[in-house]
Amino acid sequence: MSALLERLRAALAPEYDVERELASGGMGTVFLGRDTALDRPVAIKIIRPELWSAQAAERFLREARTLATLNHPNIVPIYQVGERSGFFFYVMAHLEGETLADRLARGTLPSDEAVRLCRNLLDALEAAHARGVVHRDIKPSNVFVAARRGILTDFGIAKSLSDPSTGLTAPGQAVGTLEYMPPEQAAGREVTPQTDLYALAMVIYEAIAGRQWSIHDRPPEVADWSRVPRGVARVLQRALRPDPRARWADAAAFRRALWAPRPPAYAWPIAGLVAVGAVAAGVFCGPLGLCGSPPLPPERAPYDLMVGRFQVEGTTDPALGTELAFLVSDLLERFPRIGLVPNALERVGDSLAGRAPPPVRVVNRLVGVVTQRGETLLVDVQVRDSLDRRLHSHRFDGSVADKVNLADNIAIWVILSVRPALKDEYEPDSTLRGRNVAALDEFLKGEEAFRQDAWSEAERHFQEALR
Repeated sequence: MSALLERLRAALAPEYDVERELASGGMGTVFLGRDTALDRPVAIKIIRPELWSAQAAERFLREARTLATLNHPNIVPIYQVGERSGFFFYVMAHLEGETLADRLARGTLPSDEAVRLCRNLLDALEAAHARGVVHRDIKPSNVFVAARRGILTDFGIAKSLSDPSTGLTAPGQAVGTLEYMPPEQAAGREVTPQTDLYALAMVIYEAIAGRQWSIHDRPPEVADWSRVPRGVARVLQRALRPDPRARWADAAAFRRALWAPRPPAYAWPIAGLVAVGAVAAGVFCGPLGLCGSPPLPPERAPYDLMVGRFQVEGTTDPALGTELAFLVSDLLERFPRIGLVPNALERVGDSLAGRAPPPVRVVNRLVGVVTQRGETLLVDVQVRDSLDRRLHSHRFDGSVADKVNLADNIAIWVILSVRPALKDEYEPDSTLRGRNVAALDEFLKGEEAFRQDAWSEAERHFQEALR
């Protein structure tokens, strides 16, 4: 047993039984210990003795205080902080698993596993940023993978945006790990929550592509994305913009974008049946010659319109965007003179997320962005053509409590934009106004939870909608 371990055991006994060293790096050393009162394993971090200084102690204690304020399942929890016999230490949960760096040493992650990990870490960053904390050192060795869940660790150089006096580095000084520094951090410029989003995108790119991201890959589209699914690549590319203002607005927006590339859960059984049908057709129609060549379906005229899911900005509830798009689509569907793509919301949600476009021809697409300000909703809508060029745009505002009227105004505007000759034929649908909007809210929330595999939450919303 080393002299350091013996001294630490004596300092923390009898509350903790220190067993062995787990890891050492940066400023600290982490030991495996046991909480004797609760009989549970813990990780104990101390300042490395050779690096002790008043400034190091202040930074170390600040890290512990920061972690203590971030109570989140995807951030390592802290139990105690203190000083004993010259040792500055804090006690945190002992995580059963491995770091992402250890995992990547064995090879890349499947894309769905990497996306799930990214969502976990974005949850953690959303909580940290809400507290005004920027991590500044996101890298594979600071990400723990435990029970298929990503956990963010090591807030040793985190920065508080709400209290600049807590910074322990000189202005213009770059801190962090050079290989995982976003451009502004490497240049010693101001860091923001978007700095963490860039760093996380670097890590996820590496996890899928098997190569480190270089901040010199500008613009992001010119990098090698051959191993990254197209929908995921488009989300990461925005996070990797050199200009922080061009990245995702926040961790929540980044996380929502990652949901979009996933097909609806109910699409998989259908895809499986189609695949089985294709195989059967090959067996019976091909080698056995039992079938003639199937007739080609007649080509139909293109649809007038496809309605996309409305995005949201800021802290606006994502359900508001989904619901408004649903209401507008429902109103337009009841107007037979507009050729609306059936099930348009699902189809265009997939198309805009980067997957193959739906097997239909469309002339126009309707997209929108919803922002809530108090009890008022601002909705910016655009009609775009088949080449994604903007044809018409308009801003609507209305009450949160009267979304049907707001949707009705948008539907009228769409008809005036797409088929102006029909403007006198449109009449608001009174049956829609008689609907229980609260029930619709719950139903759409249940649909969203279902897409995110949150089964219990989905069931709760569906039951509430039925009630």
